[in-house]
Amino acid sequence: MPTLEWIGKSKVINHHQDVPFRVLERKYSFDENGQHNEDNGSENMIIRGDNLEALKALLPRYEGRVKCIYIDPPYNTGNEGWVYNDNVNDPKIKKWLGEVVGKEGEDLTRHDKWLCMMYPRLKLLQKLLADDGVIFISIDDTEYANLKLICDEIFGSNCFVSNISWQRTYSTRNDSKGIVNEVEHLVVYSKQPDWNPNKLPRTAEMDAKYKNPDNDHTLWRMSDAFAPGAATHQGMVYAIQHPFTGKMLYPYNGSCWRYQQDQMLEIMRGWCEYELRDLNDAHERAVVCGVPESDVRQGVQAIVLSESLEISAQKAQAVYDRGQWPRFFFTKGGKGGIARKTYLENVGGKLPTNFWAFTETGHTDEAKKEMLAIFDGKATFDTPKPHRLIEFVLKVAGNENTLVLDSFAGSGTTAHAVLNMNKADGGHRKFIMVQLPEKCDESSEAYKAGYKTICEIGKERIRRAGEKIQEARLEAIALSKHEWDQTCYYVEHQKECDRLGHLPDEYFEKEHPPIDTGFRVLKLDDTNMKDVYYAPDDYDQGMIAALESNIKDDRTDLDLLFGCLIDWGLPLSLPYKSEQLGGCTVHTYNDGDLIACFDANIPESVVKEIAQRKPLRAVFRDSGFASSPEKINVFEIFKLYMPEDANDISKRVRVI
Repeated sequence: MPTLEWIGKSKVINHHQDVPFRVLERKYSFDENGQHNEDNGSENMIIRGDNLEALKALLPRYEGRVKCIYIDPPYNTGNEGWVYNDNVNDPKIKKWLGEVVGKEGEDLTRHDKWLCMMYPRLKLLQKLLADDGVIFISIDDTEYANLKLICDEIFGSNCFVSNISWQRTYSTRNDSKGIVNEVEHLVVYSKQPDWNPNKLPRTAEMDAKYKNPDNDHTLWRMSDAFAPGAATHQGMVYAIQHPFTGKMLYPYNGSCWRYQQDQMLEIMRGWCEYELRDLNDAHERAVVCGVPESDVRQGVQAIVLSESLEISAQKAQAVYDRGQWPRFFFTKGGKGGIARKTYLENVGGKLPTNFWAFTETGHTDEAKKEMLAIFDGKATFDTPKPHRLIEFVLKVAGNENTLVLDSFAGSGTTAHAVLNMNKADGGHRKFIMVQLPEKCDESSEAYKAGYKTICEIGKERIRRAGEKIQEARLEAIALSKHEWDQTCYYVEHQKECDRLGHLPDEYFEKEHPPIDTGFRVLKLDDTNMKDVYYAPDDYDQGMIAALESNIKDDRTDLDLLFGCLIDWGLPLSLPYKSEQLGGCTVHTYNDGDLIACFDANIPESVVKEIAQRKPLRAVFRDSGFASSPEKINVFEIFKLYMPEDANDISKRVRVI
């Protein structure tokens, strides 16, 4: 498999491992009631910060859990003004730090910088993908070839799914020169080979091809009676005698019948009486199979008429005139060849193709108009994607419970698409958006409208989209109630009206289930610990209660657990489990490499149980014990149950 070389490649191949782990600190939450400090319980997340560090921070909880990833990275055209921020420990790359990536004529390392930026991010995204997950990457011709090569290297060439052409424009400019580029690429890779997309809803045009000329139980269309593979399926190569003409019908050369012989015999008996008979037709079957006569399978019998041709034709004609023909039928009023019925109810939806027309997925002009509508006519973002494009991605790649990740979130189109899809089908999809708080140009409409960073634009878009969805739900509930009231008004019998006419609001709300349009805003933070460094003169009596715990108030057990793993230099990807023990939550990492309990008021019995398991490391929260003697007792308990390691207990047991 060909690989790509560029300046700095050797330094970034494993850079994702060197990226420091940051904890995610919740700043505030949004729901239909607006912004508030308490957590709204939504699983939707917007993370402010560098997406490389954010992806690393997501690994402990989300490795192997993300069903669908969509990213729209810089196309590296030379006009975006993106900045290289990765602090890779290499002199050649360090000089790029903080520099705006310019045009090719200004900086010949533009493509090297882009590859150095993309490679470690794709490595982490691959780890986050679920086994049945898939990633869609928007790109244009500038970096398509390079992207394909590094994705082959990271995901595996056997996990390449498709290069989809998205029709981004609906008309060609008259002043265009050369060959007009009307499409962008969506490069698609799966976590595992042989990934299958969802089928899409069928169109009326597709269904119109299905008829019912014989009054069968459902609509059907004519299909080929044969399948490829005659040479390897010689037992399915044989003659079937035509009941109207008596002719022996063989599959086309290189083909075989679609069904096994016993199935075909049963189907043909729906026309008239048939039996199996040896025709000594090795020559004819050899021609169909494309093998020498000496190599053709012996003993394959034909399906032939067991009654005279005259009687057989009469019976077959009666079936033809009656209708509801067997699965394999004869064309041209019974006098033609043999064909197969394909029933509409069995074909399912439409298979997606590698060309996505703007009529189904939207175009760039539509995307700009969407943003103008959301932001009261202000052009807050230059290069948005239409939400219909991302909704199409989710139709192809997800389900109603899909976790969706976009680490180049931009204006928040992916989150908007998730909310729209949940509104449409009552699903419970969740999104994780990551966006660097990149500053808006002070001369831009976005900045003048009060949005200082791109991250603020995305958050506001999602908030406004959520508001509209909630309003639409309330309107739908009100309409349902009105329609019910009208129905009851016209009921002829008053008693029936009284019985039906008083339904609680909950009845109508169930018809239109609530949609989680909320989200939490998080930022990357360095530590779980509070900054408790004060000068002596800064202390007062009122601060004592606040200093009882040195852990930040919004930290979860898992935040603390992963922080401990990092402090001890343990890998974040190994398995862990949580269990209830004596009324406390106990976390066990990698079968006892570390056991932690961060509850308050930990009873001695729980400490003893943990010590009996003889973990390599144990961690407790300082506030889990009421007094210093109780904390000291923890170490003594471990010495009692682990006497062989008594001298190392202070190194293996921590109270944070």
